[in-house]
Amino acid sequence: PNLGWDYVALRDIEEGEELLVDYGIAWHEEWEWYKSDWIPERDEIADFVSAARLNVDLNNKPLRTKEEQITDPYPSNVDTVCHLALLPDYDRNDAEQKSYQELWPLTYDGIPCEIVERLEPPTKEDSSSF
Repeated sequence: PNLGWDYVALRDIEEGEELLVDYGIAWHEEWEWYKSDWIPERDEIADFVSAARLNVDLNNKPLRTKEEQITDPYPSNVDTVCHLALLPDYDRNDAEQKSYQELWPLTYDGIPCEIVERLEPPTKEDSSSF
């Protein structure tokens, strides 16, 4: 389940104006308590890699397949998820369109998935045979 908010402006908002959210003192106090009491499990931090570091390390490299991850796994704090932007397909009837939407619910979190195969892009030599 996703959590969402609706905001209602009490005045006109100017273009480029920044909106800030104040969660209140109760949230802040709970967060401070959580941070002071939380101790990560040893295996949670053993191979932790920050998103910033991973972006540098993996820049322009292809995603690892399921088989490649056996010998070269991602850190334990990294999940592979897939996203699908499901646009209306006017060649499908409503029932077919709905079944696709049920299989791939629209979510910003993505759906856990594995890369089972990577196809290499065709070379110039390959394209001459088309």
